[in-house]
Amino acid sequence: MSDFTRTKRGKVNESLFQDKVLVWIEGDTDFAFYERVLRDLDCKLKSAGGRPECEKLAEELVREKLSFVVVMDGDYNILIRKRSIHRWVIVLPRYSMENFLFEEPALKRVCANYCSTGDHHKMIAREFQRVQRSIGTKLRRLIVLDAARTFANEATKVLPRSADALLETGKEIQFSTKAISKLYQAGRAQITSGDYTEAEQLIAEFTKDKRLVDILKGHIILGILRRLVSTLVGRSGRRCPKLDNDSLRCLFTAEIWSPPLSKDHRVLKNRLRRAVREAIRSAGSTPPR
Repeated sequence: MSDFTRTKRGKVNESLFQDKVLVWIEGDTDFAFYERVLRDLDCKLKSAGGRPECEKLAEELVREKLSFVVVMDGDYNILIRKRSIHRWVIVLPRYSMENFLFEEPALKRVCANYCSTGDHHKMIAREFQRVQRSIGTKLRRLIVLDAARTFANEATKVLPRSADALLETGKEIQFSTKAISKLYQAGRAQITSGDYTEAEQLIAEFTKDKRLVDILKGHIILGILRRLVSTLVGRSGRRCPKLDNDSLRCLFTAEIWSPPLSKDHRVLKNRLRRAVREAIRSAGSTPPR
């Protein structure tokens, strides 16, 4: 690790000595997602090393009027805070980058890498929509509880480390009522009714114009996508290779920015590119320090 990136001050100083505008993102796994949007602009993506580091950089950007861009996951914070502190601080309108991968057109194109999907488009659409509805009904109270515990600063979260812990054994995607109930009961006893109700209301407001899957944690999204691809390719008579999280991110990122784009994708793309262009112009007009 260079001396520049060891501390907040070091990261800020690094932005002053670069010949390109820096775009700070949370981690290494986010590079491909943003690179496809910004590849033709004169900027450089850098990992800040997590959300807390991004938040520190955002504060410095505002305080010192610096010319760089910061991009952060929405997390559960988007249930409460709707606006960013600066137009060059981009907060995703979904929980994480992975939530932007959960789109039907991208799923069809990813499956096409392993099988001929021409005759299976309707089947893929039906399965995607079924799973999306199942997330909305089966996982809702777990997501509410997980958000409530997060807002209450509870160290132990409700959602498991793997989506497999929420699913029935087998290739098809069926959520396990028993597993979900067990997780809910274990977490519900440790949270007040007031905290739960507040989180429930916040998520109800969020889902007036967004999908519940948009506030589901990213690692669960990846697990569900993995099972979806495997199931759908298998139904075509082909065998899908094992896909780890990095492979899934690469596959879906390669497809997600192709039309048709969702409203969230269009807005994010436009906001991010506008922020970078403005930062480039600002850097060009700022005297060297």
